[in-house]
Amino acid sequence: MPRKSQARTKAQVTRQRIRTSSVNESTAGYSPGADSDLTSADSSQYHEERTAFLEEEKSQMVAYLHDVLKTTITQRTVPFPLHVAFAEDVPIENRGMAPPRGPGSTVGFWEWEGERYQWGIPLSQLVDGRSNLADANEMAFDSKELFQESVRFELVWPGYLHRRWLVSVPLHDYCGGKIRWTKKELGRFIASQYRKFAELCDHSIVCKEPAWRIGSGGIAFEDMRIVTFWNITKDIWRAEIAVDVLNNGWAGSRQEYYSLTGAEGCYSKIMPEGEDKRCPSCGTVHDPDPRPRKAEETSTKRVIR
Repeated sequence: MPRKSQARTKAQVTRQRIRTSSVNESTAGYSPGADSDLTSADSSQYHEERTAFLEEEKSQMVAYLHDVLKTTITQRTVPFPLHVAFAEDVPIENRGMAPPRGPGSTVGFWEWEGERYQWGIPLSQLVDGRSNLADANEMAFDSKELFQESVRFELVWPGYLHRRWLVSVPLHDYCGGKIRWTKKELGRFIASQYRKFAELCDHSIVCKEPAWRIGSGGIAFEDMRIVTFWNITKDIWRAEIAVDVLNNGWAGSRQEYYSLTGAEGCYSKIMPEGEDKRCPSCGTVHDPDPRPRKAEETSTKRVIR
């Protein structure tokens, strides 16, 4: 067959295939103009999935950085100088007086024993991460605290108020993101501060009230429990610490827990069965009932020496 005839035949076959292909595609409901719509839909879905992935990746990275920040703050060997302030001694007129509780929030620390809750958590267990803290992964601060850039934890202890310990707890990062502290993380941070404080008390800080001395021959870090973490005023928070101590010859022989107020030389006791006991520092009897008494009742109050 001549070459020209062969070329015409091939061209005819090619055109026929193209026409057949077009018919088949049309029959299948395909329109070449739909390509752009499909591409647009695929692209939109891709961008949505990519955005969601990037947001999740960003959230994970921010959470990781916040964990690093919280761990760094908790594991400091001593409080960072910019976060610590030392105050003068407590004025004489305020000594022996428990500071009033503020109107702010309270974070409670309770131990779950399988059948019931126990009051307070040993600080040594919180530091080691082995406590049975109830609701350990709940958020420690509520929404109204998260509007603040940070809160300040003031560690106070009878006999050591001449050496004030004030440490910042950041609630926002440098980008304005909220740092969410769980009760477990906050408890570990507070416990770490008390352990550092106890180490310094044992070596370099003089105690003005021997009955409340911390360290060798006195109160040990292992004897301390945290009961609550509460807002005193504005951004200042304190921990309510209970101490497991012997009665040292006062009425009763069993071990009891005492709740420290941070007032120089005094404590406010959690009274079992409404009993009054002598304060080991100031020698007075503290009333477990905060309600004001009548004149004839107050006149019968006596001091046990």
